[in-house]
Amino acid sequence: DLMVEIEDLEKLENSARRQRKLISDQLKDLSKKYGRERRTRLIDPDDIEVPEVTDLIPDYNIRIFLTEEGYFKKLALTSLRVNFDLKLKENDRIIIEEDATNQSELIFLTDKANAYKMMAWEIEDSRPSLLGEYTPNLLELEAEERVVCVHAATEPFEGEFIAVFANGKGVRFDASHYETKQNRRKLIKAFSDSSEIRLIRFRAEDQDPSFALQTEKGKMLIFDSSQLTRKITRSAQGTAVIRGAKKDPIVKVVPLEQIRGEIEDETYYRVQTLPGSGRYIREKTLEGRQLSLID
Repeated sequence: DLMVEIEDLEKLENSARRQRKLISDQLKDLSKKYGRERRTRLIDPDDIEVPEVTDLIPDYNIRIFLTEEGYFKKLALTSLRVNFDLKLKENDRIIIEEDATNQSELIFLTDKANAYKMMAWEIEDSRPSLLGEYTPNLLELEAEERVVCVHAATEPFEGEFIAVFANGKGVRFDASHYETKQNRRKLIKAFSDSSEIRLIRFRAEDQDPSFALQTEKGKMLIFDSSQLTRKITRSAQGTAVIRGAKKDPIVKVVPLEQIRGEIEDETYYRVQTLPGSGRYIREKTLEGRQLSLID
C-alpha cells in the first residue's frame, strides 16, 4: 500500500547502491525496447588524431606581386587564365612577381632590415582589377618603413637572398635563416643595417640573375648574382661590388632584365670579377629613353 511504498522510497533515497541498480535496470529496459547499434565509436584520448591547421586550408596555385609603392597582390592562377591587366596606381610598377601556393609562407623584407612573415592563406585573394593590399597597413609597419622585397617560401627553405648596399658592398646568404620553428611574425636584423639597402632579392638555386647598379656620379656596373660573396650569417655586409663607393655611393640596383631591352652595349658595363670600377653611362646606353636607372 501507500505507506509501504513510501517506506521503500525512503530506503531507496538513503541507499546509493540501490539507486545505481535501479538506474542500471531502467537503462537496460530502455535498451531492449528502443536500442539501436552504436553509430559512433569510443576512442582513447591518446589515439585522437588532431589535424594540422594546414590540413583544413585549401591549397591551390597562386601568383604574388609586389609593386614599387608597396602594394601586394595575391591572385589565384585561375583568375589569370585569360588576358588580364593588373590595376596599378599611376606611375607605380611591379618589382617582384612569383608563383606560389596558398600554403606558402610569405617573407616581407623592409628597408629597416626587418622581416615580416605571414602565411599566404591569411591574405584574401585579390583580383586583377584591384590595387591589392597596402603593405604598411597589412603588416603594421613602423613609421616610414617600406617593403622592398617579398618571397613565397615552402619548407624546407631553399635558395639564397642577395643584398646590395649603398656603401658598395654586396652579399649572398641562405634563405633558411628566415625559417623559424615558432610562428614568429617579425624578425629584426633580417640582414645588415650598417648601410642603406639598395636591393634585396631571392635567388633560386638553379638561377643566376644579373643586375645593373648605378652610382651617384653616373657610373654603371653589370654583374651576376653568383659573383657576390656568400656568407654564413644573414647580418653580414659582404664584400665590395664596386670600387670608390665611399665617394660615389650606389643609388640604384635593378634586375638587368628590367632594362636589357634599352641597353645596346651591355658588355661595356659587365664585369668578370668583383669588385669592378664601373663605367660612366654613355649617351647611347640610354638612347631614346632620356633617363637613368634612377627614374
